[in-house]
Amino acid sequence: MTQPEILAVFADASFEDAFAKIAPLFKEKSGCSLQLTFGQSGALRTDIEGLMPCDVFCSADEASPAALQKAVKAHELFAFAGNRLVVATRSERRFQNQDWADILCDPSTTIGMSTPRVSPEGDWSALLFKNIAKALPGRLGSRIVGQHAVALIGGNHTDEQLDRETGAHFMLSHEGIDAAVVFESAAERMKAEGLLLHPIPDGVCPKIVCWGCFPRTGKAPGSLKKELEALLLSPEGQTLLQGCGFLPAPANA
Repeated sequence: MTQPEILAVFADASFEDAFAKIAPLFKEKSGCSLQLTFGQSGALRTDIEGLMPCDVFCSADEASPAALQKAVKAHELFAFAGNRLVVATRSERRFQNQDWADILCDPSTTIGMSTPRVSPEGDWSALLFKNIAKALPGRLGSRIVGQHAVALIGGNHTDEQLDRETGAHFMLSHEGIDAAVVFESAAERMKAEGLLLHPIPDGVCPKIVCWGCFPRTGKAPGSLKKELEALLLSPEGQTLLQGCGFLPAPANA
């Protein structure tokens, strides 16, 4: 009897909840199981460059899949979801009447973030800090937001596992951290942890697009890879992704 196909999928940690729902649906439709590996997109890209077998790579940015494509180590890039950044704080009185700018532009605020060049969340946060300086040129503290930000997730900064704890909750549990800049897709989980969320407006918040690609280290048939891409982009797949806090796939990406 022929063994069922297995599709090796590397996905950014932000997609863990979404793939918990997508995997059984894909198995039902294709008969193929997903072998899921989660982590920071930059670290996963390094693994793929080191020839780790991967059929489909789902990243929280375009940079990592595009770099693999440029190095001729992946092909067929596709955009499949969007996201936003949000400022998370503890539910303390001092934060209840403050907006995102009040918090981030205050030089006394210590900000937790993910590690740039390892985690797209960190790269997007760094871009946010640059956007703030441009958008609020007359605002005291707007030009130095990044100077009081501390990378706490990814890279060499921590090896701890979050174990169902959101990155925001993990960072805010560190002494001295007042706020965390994180993906908004985890909003419901952060609210359940008792955190306050402070939305960042369009024009300041980076436009985040999540991309996938097919690394050349994969062993599964191309038809199965395309089937997962089709599911992610289908109305059913988009509903599952949006139910986990992601935005629709951009039509013009």
